[in-house]
Amino acid sequence: MLRSLVGSEMCIRDRFKDMSARLNTEFAAKEDLWTSMSVLDFAVKVRISPLHLRKVGSIIRNMQDSNITFTDDQINDVIRALFVEDSDENLEAAFKVFDEDGSGYLDTKEFSDTLKILGKDLPQHDIDELFETVDMDGNGTIDLDEFHQMMKQLGLRLNVSESDQIMASMSVLDFTSKIRISPMNLRKVGAIIMNMQMSKEIEFNNEQINDVIRALFVDQSEENMQAAFEVFDLDGNGYLDTEEFRRALPLLGEDVMPEEVDAIFELVDTDKSGRIEIDEFTCMVKQMNPMGDD
Repeated sequence: MLRSLVGSEMCIRDRFKDMSARLNTEFAAKEDLWTSMSVLDFAVKVRISPLHLRKVGSIIRNMQDSNITFTDDQINDVIRALFVEDSDENLEAAFKVFDEDGSGYLDTKEFSDTLKILGKDLPQHDIDELFETVDMDGNGTIDLDEFHQMMKQLGLRLNVSESDQIMASMSVLDFTSKIRISPMNLRKVGAIIMNMQMSKEIEFNNEQINDVIRALFVDQSEENMQAAFEVFDLDGNGYLDTEEFRRALPLLGEDVMPEEVDAIFELVDTDKSGRIEIDEFTCMVKQMNPMGDD
């Protein structure tokens, strides 16, 4: 029955390993990200929301690794327009960066190059469709006004309400936890807090939210893991049954399909006892959120 629902045990095992590998890769990339951001002017760097740091670093790396040679000034022009202030002046400066031949518009190649720099690695068919959508006057080129509209459509930044919502959710954290959370993790931390605050099945208090965030993102000590484990051990019997595990997994920030939960439970339940004990919970959390020196 399980195989008919989720494919095969090996498929789910590989998916769980992929989840862990992805998170480890993200952790290993942090140092590269901070290094890439060293090219930004101080006045630009201090005005970037912590929630956008990952995306900013990715765009900088894309520009640095591109076949096109971009100067540090050009990188600053792009980041300033996208993540600091999208004024007419800043957008025009960014537009000129992507207007490689200085013609005053973007042709299809320049448009494709721009999308790749911005992290939108799309099939050519999708690029052609997007080009036609952005080219509102149908003249076969993208001018400055159309470029401006494209930036809004791509939605590279969180809108103000989303950003405020995430930051407001973090107000429940203790000061000692808040100052030790890496800016790289702020978005995920905010999402987990909101998941816990909006849970319809379980009502979590601020202390429990702090216990979970502390174990996931601050200090993965035995004491902190035990405290987080007890938050999800709803009946206090010392282990998580399948129903408690089903409720906990999405709250920990993992987007898994409902039909996959049972298979992941079996993988985490290494001693095949039919329940998740503290050591198995700890192993799972450390795989999902690898930590080290930020």
